[in-house]
Amino acid sequence: MTLYFKKPILAWSLYDFANSAFATSILSVIFNVYFVKIICADTVIIAGRRIPGESFWGYTVSLSMLIVFILGPVLGAAADKYPLKKKLLFFFAMTGSIFTALLYFCGPGDWRSAALYFMIANVGFAAGNIFYNALLNEISTPENVGRISGFGWAVGYLGGGLLLALNLAIITRPDLFHIPTENHMPVRICILSVAIWWSIFSTPLFLWVKEDKAS
Repeated sequence: MTLYFKKPILAWSLYDFANSAFATSILSVIFNVYFVKIICADTVIIAGRRIPGESFWGYTVSLSMLIVFILGPVLGAAADKYPLKKKLLFFFAMTGSIFTALLYFCGPGDWRSAALYFMIANVGFAAGNIFYNALLNEISTPENVGRISGFGWAVGYLGGGLLLALNLAIITRPDLFHIPTENHMPVRICILSVAIWWSIFSTPLFLWVKEDKAS
């Protein structure tokens, strides 16, 4: 059990705790619905063509993942050749959290800016995971890599679930948190909370995980 509480291993696992909030609250449960129902008002018009909000959301997610698909091999090769995994993870994590925070400012009709901010945030989330996973080699040995990976996975589920539960409580009972309901403030606060959560709990990795070698 003491293995999991070594600073580098705990710090590495906390990054999953941090960014899993994006997977739950942004991708899966809260922002996706807000994007379709409120920002897009169920439909958008592009080049004179009416596109359902659900479809536009799907296109937005797909385009962001296409960008990661194109960039991933190039960035991964660079990180393998040079000790850049932490630097690239920091860049993508901060980019993701900053553009997630910008989603707080998006309201009804702001589908263009919301789609752009989300795509950049999702690229940060997905591309960052490439380098997060690559850093596993820096904190593990062939004998314990499976246990450490599983621990990180479990901690990630915990982090994503905890913030999602808090956010659902905020949306359901904003009065308990003294949050006004005007201008969709409870949902917007939840979106902002993901950016803050991501930034705070990813910090230990950048402080305690050392990148001593290229993998």
